[in-house]
Amino acid sequence: MKNKYKLLLILFTLVCILIPACSLQNTGQAALLSDQKYVVIVVIDACRPDYFPVSNVPNINQLAAEGVTYSNAWVGMDPNVTPPSHATIGTGAFPKRHGVMNFLWRNPKTGLAYWYTYWEDVYSGEFNNNIKKMDIASIGSLYKKKFPDARVAALSSGKFYAAASLAADDSDYIVFNNAAGVVNPEAESPNKFEVSGVKGHFAPTEIMKDPDLNRPKRSEFDGDDWVIDVALKLFNNVRPQVLMINLPETDEFGHWSLSIDAPEVMGKCVSNVDKQIGRLMEAYKKAGIYDRTVWVITADHGMTPRLHNISQKVVDEAIAKTGTRCQIPNPETLLYDPSKSAEAVENVVTAGIPGIKGGYYRVKQADGSYIYVPTPTTAKQITGDLEKCFLYLESTHACERSADFTLIESENWRQDWSLLGAKPMISSHETITWNDQHIPLIIAGPGIKKGVKLDSPARLVDIAPTVLTLVGVTPEKMDGVVLADCAEEATQQQIEAQNAISQYLQPLAAALKASSQADLADNALQFGKQEQ
Repeated sequence: MKNKYKLLLILFTLVCILIPACSLQNTGQAALLSDQKYVVIVVIDACRPDYFPVSNVPNINQLAAEGVTYSNAWVGMDPNVTPPSHATIGTGAFPKRHGVMNFLWRNPKTGLAYWYTYWEDVYSGEFNNNIKKMDIASIGSLYKKKFPDARVAALSSGKFYAAASLAADDSDYIVFNNAAGVVNPEAESPNKFEVSGVKGHFAPTEIMKDPDLNRPKRSEFDGDDWVIDVALKLFNNVRPQVLMINLPETDEFGHWSLSIDAPEVMGKCVSNVDKQIGRLMEAYKKAGIYDRTVWVITADHGMTPRLHNISQKVVDEAIAKTGTRCQIPNPETLLYDPSKSAEAVENVVTAGIPGIKGGYYRVKQADGSYIYVPTPTTAKQITGDLEKCFLYLESTHACERSADFTLIESENWRQDWSLLGAKPMISSHETITWNDQHIPLIIAGPGIKKGVKLDSPARLVDIAPTVLTLVGVTPEKMDGVVLADCAEEATQQQIEAQNAISQYLQPLAAALKASSQADLADNALQFGKQEQ
C-alpha cells in the first residue's frame, strides 16, 4: 500500500512539473523567466497633448499617475509624418539612418521620387527589407537578441505602413487591415475589415481567418477598435513580449476636421482611444503581467488646422524661374533638377509669399555626407536658438534620399498644393512648427517613477533606448538617449548623457514654441480671431 501511495505521489509531482512546462513550450515561452518584463507601445496617431483635456481619458490618466509624463515631448526630428516617425520609435534612429524619409522619396539611382510606402511594397516585405539593409537595430531585434524565444508584434488597421515602420528590421507579426479602398485596388470595400499583414509575418492562421476580425465596419471609430481586437486575439494566442500598436483614427478625424478647433469631434475620438487602451490594460491585469509591463503612450506627430493658404502657384512660379520644377510640392520639396535647389528656395523666400518665413537647402559635403544650410535671406531673418533648432531638425534627415529643400512656414499656414489629384486636407502636420512637433509621452511600469511630470525635451528617438534599458536590454546603434530622469535607478553615464542633450535641446524647443506662439498672435491680429 505504501508503495502505491509513493507511486501516486511521484506521478502527481511529474504532472505538476510537466503540464506547466508543456504549456509554456506550446506558447513559445519556455526560455522566458517568470520575472520577464513586457513592452506595450501605443502610438495615438497625430494626437496633440491638448486633446486630452477635452476628452474622457481615465485609463491614460491612470498610466500618467503610475508613471512619468513629459510635458515638453516633441517629435524632435524632421519630417514629422507617419512613416519616418514610426520607424524612429521602433529603431531609436533618425530618418537619415533608418532610411524611411516620408511616404515617397527620391530613388538615388534614378533621381525620381518613388512611393516606397505603396501597398504592394509593404505587403510583399520589400519596405521592411529596405530597412534591414540599413546600419540600425530596433526594439524587436535587440529584445530577441537577448530573449530568442520572445515574440514581437506591430499592428495597425488602415495604416499598414505605420505597422511596418514600427516593426523595422525584426518583428514576428506585422498585422493590419487590407486597407480597403485606400491604396490596395484589390480590396473589396473601405467599410470592411480583412486581416492582412506583411508576407512572412502574418498572425497565426486562426487569427487571420477569425470571423470576428474579418467583418464590416461597425462604428465611427472602428479602425481603433479593430486594432485592439486583433491585439487581444494575438495576446491570448501567443502572448507577445513586445507589442507595438498604431491607433490611426485620431489622425483620420484630425485631418478631416479642424483639429483642436473641433473639440467635439476630437474629444469623442480620443475618448474612444482611451477606452481601447483600457481594454488592453485590463487584459494584462487579468493575465497577471500588468505590473511587469513597460507602457508607453505617445504620438508620431501633432496636428494643426489649415486656416490660411500659401499659394502653391506662386511657389511654383518662383521655382520655375530657375528652369526646374517640383516633383513633390510641400514644405519638404523634391526638384527635378537638385542642382537648382539653392536658387529655387531663395526665390521662394524672397517672393514675399504670406506664411513663408525661410528655407533650408541640402548640400553635399566633401566627405559625401549631407547638411542643410539657410538661404541668404533666411540667415538674416531666422537667427539665434530658432536657427539652431531648424538646423538641428534638418540634420536628422539629411542624406542622399532627403528633400532638396525645406520651407519654414508659419503656424496654421499651409500650401494649397495638389498632387496626383489629391488636395491638402483641412488639417495637417507636415510643417516644422511647435504644434505639429509637440506630442504626448507617458511612460509607466516597473522601475519608473510614479506620478511625476517632467519638462525634459524628450524625443521619439529616445523611446527605444529608454524602453530597452527598462526591460534589461542594452541599446545598440541608436541616436537617442536613455531618458534617465524617468527611471527610479539610472547610471551616472545615462544621467550625464541625457543632461547633455537636454541642455542643448531645451532652448531650441523653447525657441520653436515661442515662434509658434508669435505666429498665432500675428494671425489673430491679421485675421481677428484667436487661434490655437
